[in-house]
Amino acid sequence: MKKSKFTKYCAKVLILLACVGILIVVPSLRDIKLRPIGKEAYFYLRFSESPSLYDSLSYGGRFSSYYFGTPFLLSLFGSVRAWLPLVIGFLTFLVFYLILEEFNVKKNVKYLSSFVFLISPPFIYLSNTLNRFSVALFLSMLGFLLFIKKSKFLNILSTIIIFAIPSFNLVIALITIFVLLLYIFFYREKRILFTIIATLVVLHSLSLVLFFILNSGFPHKLIFIPIEEGIKFPLQRKISDFGSKYGLSLSSILIGFFGCVALWKKKYSNPFIFFLTISLIILTTFRTEGIFLLNVLLSFFVANGIIFLIKRKWESNIIKMLTLVIFICLLIFSGVSHINRLIFMEPSEKVLEGMELLKYLDEGVVFSHYTRGFWISYANKTNVMDENFLYAPNVNERWKDSQELLYTRDITEALKIIEKYNIKYIWLDKKLKEMIYKDEEEGLLFLLKYGKNFKKIYDNDEVEIWKIEK
Repeated sequence: MKKSKFTKYCAKVLILLACVGILIVVPSLRDIKLRPIGKEAYFYLRFSESPSLYDSLSYGGRFSSYYFGTPFLLSLFGSVRAWLPLVIGFLTFLVFYLILEEFNVKKNVKYLSSFVFLISPPFIYLSNTLNRFSVALFLSMLGFLLFIKKSKFLNILSTIIIFAIPSFNLVIALITIFVLLLYIFFYREKRILFTIIATLVVLHSLSLVLFFILNSGFPHKLIFIPIEEGIKFPLQRKISDFGSKYGLSLSSILIGFFGCVALWKKKYSNPFIFFLTISLIILTTFRTEGIFLLNVLLSFFVANGIIFLIKRKWESNIIKMLTLVIFICLLIFSGVSHINRLIFMEPSEKVLEGMELLKYLDEGVVFSHYTRGFWISYANKTNVMDENFLYAPNVNERWKDSQELLYTRDITEALKIIEKYNIKYIWLDKKLKEMIYKDEEEGLLFLLKYGKNFKKIYDNDEVEIWKIEK
């Protein structure tokens, strides 16, 4: 008995050590230690340093129609705010493990599910970047865990936690309510508690939307499809191996299929899991948020799939072992590949140097592609556009003017747009030019090269900053 408890304790310690090990890989191997990855992170950092109802740097000035939850949480971390993703990642993993325990999942399935979850691209992404999903997902999972507990105190705590989710991500808050609805439908318990939580969350969500509409007006329907670098077709956004920043692993989907087959015989004892999985698959086709919640269930299915393949009778043990080795290697490779991608993800050191230089230039509007907008505003300069399109003022007009300025070779048209937005500087970087131009004399590049109205004031081989000479 003591040996069994000791083994169980060792297994838990090992899985926690594995979690810590995977969480610190990306920060320890990046050249720029603890500098946030991506672009969205720089919006949250800036907003956490100076929260306000008016954002003077985005879109030339706008009402701050943003989710305040993550910036507020970052402000509590102070100078160590760069550690927030790792902390949230560790806590999310811990909650995932506790949910498995709450559902009395077998030990081998529980430990294997935990490992699969650890090396899944969505988890690796969430635990290494500042983004609009990670805190909301953690609160959703924690709220669900406390909701299914028998303790009244924990149920009350669950109500408070789930009520807070709309301040971090409105869509995840509504998905959480849907998950709870399915749970009470199949388990037929805690209907009164669910009614209270659902009412509070809906009221909180409506109050946020109304607050934004009253101050910003109704959001515009975008006439363009936002660009995601490296994405050429819709399926890429869902599958990590095709280039998505946070998509599901293709190997996980394949192995998860075997897990579904293994559990299908017990479908009547697991209707909640199957209905939830089907619902999240449908949701994922429309909303990115569905990927992260689907990944939680997929990790469980993958573990069952591996065990199913191990226990199933094979005509040849060699083929059996070879198949298992290939599947497991693909699973690990997908996680390692995603870690490697994050290690080299922007911003690079030279991009950060460009942002630092931009801070010390005289005040003025900086023009670039909207995918660079968060960097520009982080450098304390006003952008023409950024990726926060919701409730943004004149977003479609600004996009059309930006496209015109990026691709025109007509200096008269270019100067009209520059005058319209009072643009003083232009930011270009190597990856941006590769993304939108085919040659060095296309569109704006031609005007910068031959026009008399533009002066290059900074170039570090990766970032160029031009000043408008009027």
